[in-house]
Amino acid sequence: MFLAGHPNHQLVFMRIWQIEPKYLTNAFRDFYEENPLNITRILDVAQDLKVRSSFHSLPMNEAINLYPQILESLLEVRPFIFALDVAALASRREYLNLDKWLADNVATHGAEFLHSVIVFLDQKMDSEKAARISDPAVENRAMPLNPQTITIFLRTLRNR
Repeated sequence: MFLAGHPNHQLVFMRIWQIEPKYLTNAFRDFYEENPLNITRILDVAQDLKVRSSFHSLPMNEAINLYPQILESLLEVRPFIFALDVAALASRREYLNLDKWLADNVATHGAEFLHSVIVFLDQKMDSEKAARISDPAVENRAMPLNPQTITIFLRTLRNR
């Protein structure tokens, strides 16, 4: 209900984040699993929490750090497919250095992470292909990647 755009969603999410951040990140993951296009709403809510927190009861130094904590937590959620989609969109919006994030995760998780990158790119390709070749045209089932983001992913795979 609140992820769909309830008027009080900001206050609810901010309070959940303060009390039980893992619950909120799991709710975001579940919302994504319902429909991968929800990734835009998830990142919008996280950005909204960052902006709103600076005007509420948190001290300014905590308010400034709230969004990076939310984004960092979203980038740690498993399965990696969710985190990869968050990272791709965050990079596109210039919230994240995708090259560095990918390199750090390859160093930390190795082959398991690289395999997830391949699966992620394969899912994106299948979604894009289905949207382009179906007659009548169907809506894309996932957020498409832009060419710059694809280049970064492919460069990471090639370098490993």
